[in-house]
Parts: sequence; C-alpha cells; structure tokens
Amino acid sequence: MTLAGQEPTPDPGPPPTGQTITPTWPVIDKPSRGFRAPAAISSGLAVLAVVFATAFLRGGSSGPAPFPGASESVTPTTASPSSTEPMREVALNSPPPGVVSSDVFRSEGFLVSADPGATTIKGCANARSAAVVDGPAGKFLTSSLPDDPTQCHTVPLLIDFLADSPAGALQVTALTPNTLTMDVIYKDLTSDVTMTLTVTDDKVQAHGGIDMVLIRPATDSGAPVAVTRLRFAPLK
Repeated sequence: MTLAGQEPTPDPGPPPTGQTITPTWPVIDKPSRGFRAPAAISSGLAVLAVVFATAFLRGGSSGPAPFPGASESVTPTTASPSSTEPMREVALNSPPPGVVSSDVFRSEGFLVSADPGATTIKGCANARSAAVVDGPAGKFLTSSLPDDPTQCHTVPLLIDFLADSPAGALQVTALTPNTLTMDVIYKDLTSDVTMTLTVTDDKVQAHGGIDMVLIRPATDSGAPVAVTRLRFAPLK
C-alpha cells in the first residue's frame, strides 16, 4: 500500500532466469552447557583435596599405562542387592603386582587411587596411588606410594565412578572380612558409612547414584586396606 506523498515501491519482479535466491536466516547462539561440579567428601575427610584429586584423575593420569586385559570382569547371574538388576563383577586384583595407573579400570567405569586426606600416617603424605600386592593370603588391591607398592597400605583407597556412570548398587569384597569400613559419597553430595561394604539400590535411588567410595581400615583394626573384588550395578 502507498501512502499519500510517498513514492511507490517498485515491484522487483521475478528473479532472472536461472538465478536462485537463497534466504538468509538469523544466527541464534546455542546456550553453552554447564560443567559437572566435582563431588565433595564429607564425614571428616579433606574435602578440597579429594575434589581436586578426583577432578585431575577424571581428566587423565600420568601414571603407568594400563596393561592389556588389566581388568577381568564377568556378568554373574546373581542380582544386585535388594533388586533383580544384574551385577557386574570386576577382579580388582587382576593386574600384575606393582603400582597401577589410576585409570587401569576406566573401561569398567571407574578410577582407583589413594587419598591420605586428613589421615596422619608417617611417610604417607604423598600416598595417592593404588597398587596390587601379592601377599601370603593372596593378591589384593591397596593404597601405596607412587614409587613403592609395599608402603602405606593403611591409607584410604578411593574408587571413583566416571562422571556419567554412577553406580546404582555395589558390594566390595575385602581380603579379610570385617576389617574395613567404607564411606559412600552420592551424586547429591550426601554421604553415608557402611561396615558391610555394601550399598543397596533402594538406598541409592534417592541420592541420584553413587559417585565414589572411600575404603579405609575399621576403627582400631590396624588392618591394611586390601580388597579383591567389586560388584556393582548401573543406576536404573
């Protein structure tokens, strides 16, 4: 429509033969994704130390390279505690004896390391590695110094599930029963303690999955942290 006093707008007419007009669409920036905040450790643990350590481990490790077939896993017919969800079983003592890389079990969905935290153990301030030791009672996974697998076995051992793969239930087998306790850190940053080294799925659901567990000697037991197997189910 042309108003009074306004020059009419000429009709551009059809495009020349053989010419294609390509419409230009506005560019809309996509919102950036947030990042996953690392989980915090409670129950008297060194919160910042563990958070920074696990963030570093999840990004990669400069430790010894994992060997082929490092983890020996099976899918047993038994169900996870209090459910019919199948459990995945990993032999934690399957690597050869010695210090292991933190990501030796990455293909299974978790990392392993040690966390001295606020624990005062002489000579073990830098004990942040895991190692497989072949002792009189058999092979086991434990904590150790990065250059000496025979030392610092009473430092807590950390099993850290990958950010996108929280566990829905789990059970850890100790080399010697009733010698260890386990701190459970959930995805919602709450925590719990279990003397049975077992967490059932009905308890996990309300917390969004298990982020990591910290296995340490039971009070006054004096026993080393020595574990042989991990059974876990994915979060439903």
